[in-house]
Parts: sequence; C-alpha cells; structure tokens
Amino acid sequence: MGELIPPSNFSMVWKGVYRSGFPTRKNFSFLAQLQLRTVLFLCPEEYPDSNLQFLEENGIQLLKFGVIGNKEPFDEIPIEMIKLALDA
Repeated sequence: MGELIPPSNFSMVWKGVYRSGFPTRKNFSFLAQLQLRTVLFLCPEEYPDSNLQFLEENGIQLLKFGVIGNKEPFDEIPIEMIKLALDA
C-alpha cells in the first residue's frame, strides 16, 4: 500500500459522493481506499490508459461526458449534458 495522497481539490459532496481534480498515479492508493463504484469524467480529453487500468483493476465503471470547461463567468454547461450525467 502506497502513501495515501488525495487528488487536488478532493472533497466529499455527499456520503459516498466525491469530487476532485484529475487523479494521477500517486493518488491511486488513496482512491482505492474509497471503494469507488463509478467515476464520472466531465472532460473532453481522452481518459489516460494508466487511469483506465486502475479503474479496471478496481472494478470501477467510467462514465465520460465531454463537457467544455466553463471558466468564464457567463459560460454555462448545457442543461442537457447535466441531466445526462445525473441520470447515468
């Protein structure tokens, strides 16, 4: 078991629901302890092979919704995309 290092901006949203920045290999031991069932990936980029391998090894489902970032104050994520992600 490696050192337990959470991903950047890691936080609990609700019991059993977490949010974070993009995880890297150094975060895998921490994430494994959470016994995750699903990862909701909201970026348009491809999910890295090393992360896919971690998910597969730990029986974690990946749901990918390529949402363009909304860094500008008046840019909004389309409501249809939010509904799809919440219904997944």
